[in-house]
Amino acid sequence: MEQPIVRGVAASLSEVLITVAVPAGVSPAGTARVLRAAAGLGVPVGTVSSRGGPGTLAFTVPAAHGPAVAAELAVADVGSVELDEQVGEVALLGAGLRSAPAVVATFCEALARAGVPLAATSFESRRLAALCPRAQLDRAVRALCEAFEVGAPTGAAEPLPVAG
Repeated sequence: MEQPIVRGVAASLSEVLITVAVPAGVSPAGTARVLRAAAGLGVPVGTVSSRGGPGTLAFTVPAAHGPAVAAELAVADVGSVELDEQVGEVALLGAGLRSAPAVVATFCEALARAGVPLAATSFESRRLAALCPRAQLDRAVRALCEAFEVGAPTGAAEPLPVAG
């Protein structure tokens, strides 16, 4: 099994969260219809999750495209659309992160101890990321730096450099 290597913590304000309450419930066809609206605008979609119940789909898009995607979804009449521009992303960077269950657990525990609510998470081998309220992004960065004993990035703006 690959040994995890933690290189640092980063943060970004470059994404927004779009949540769609689909009246008929989220299905593969419904998800495709929602994501097709973003694709039709040429906008890349990031993290996708069911959030807030079986009829809710949430996904990220670049902040500059958030209002246009939300408007397109409203026109497409896919359900109730909410655009959250007050989110930030905090990420733990390294290698072999997902292959070590304790790393993923520590990531979530550190954010929970700091009182940082998670809107969505994404776990990859080189990157564990979570969306959280923008106002709590600094707290999230500090919590992960402390939990994984890596140096804190300087500043709290967008995007933060990799520390470590």
